[in-house]
Amino acid sequence: MDNRQSCRWTQAEIDLFDQMVQKVGKNFKVIAEKFSNRSYAQVRSRYYNLQIKNNCSQDSKEMLAKAKVSPKQQNIKAEESLSESSSKSNGEFMNFNQFQ
Repeated sequence: MDNRQSCRWTQAEIDLFDQMVQKVGKNFKVIAEKFSNRSYAQVRSRYYNLQIKNNCSQDSKEMLAKAKVSPKQQNIKAEESLSESSSKSNGEFMNFNQFQ
């Protein structure tokens, strides 16, 4: 049985991971060898999860920049949209039994 952790990465692990990615890129086998408690799959997953997270946040920033809307304005618009949709939907719910 494997003794590797399946819990959150510690700050020391994160720092070492970042250093190793800077040094060897996507060579997950070499990176995993530096961790006694992390598997190849955990290292690879961390890398790609960070890529997805960073790309999503970058895409959001680019969309906001294109729309020339500040994040604060975006939050205000989202709240307004929610309040409008909830006020429109009051009393408009259909009875599920109608469809049977």
